[in-house]
Amino acid sequence: MTTTNNVVLLIVAVVYSAAILFIFDARVFGPSLIHQFESRNYPSVTGQVMRSKINEIILHNSGPTRVKDYVDIGYQYEVNQQSFETNRFRYSEFTLSGHSPQSSSADFIRVQNIVSAHPVGSEIKVYFNPGNPADAVLSTGIDANDEPVLLLLTLLNSVILFLAWHLLKKFRTNCRRNFRN
Repeated sequence: MTTTNNVVLLIVAVVYSAAILFIFDARVFGPSLIHQFESRNYPSVTGQVMRSKINEIILHNSGPTRVKDYVDIGYQYEVNQQSFETNRFRYSEFTLSGHSPQSSSADFIRVQNIVSAHPVGSEIKVYFNPGNPADAVLSTGIDANDEPVLLLLTLLNSVILFLAWHLLKKFRTNCRRNFRN
């Protein structure tokens, strides 16, 4: 294979990888991050906590058993004399870690603090989507828990774009060199 063919093959591979990565980002992380960002402008009403507890998922990977804690909160609220009940704390809940069953983690402490701050029967501020009042959250905007995912996605996408740019530049140079010869 000639150098030009190798470069074309690399360009196709990088562009294909970039497309897959961007589609994955847009389908998996995009909607929840966009909703979470938009929620900072949602109107609010007072609601009442109906359920507030910590649930956990046991993660069985090839390594040691890990536990993933999450907030299980249910609440009801009214918008325009219509009653709603939901269980969403945030749109984006990206925690990439777990902890061993014998220890705790920052995630567990965060979840414990959320549950402690929202006891059953307490009044809460509920932020609802004005276009769909059944769609509501208790925590709005992007916060520190979203940042690692955003940084990782930015880094991966930047590397892929840099590789694509570098390969295209190399391909252009090779094409000019071959055209002159």
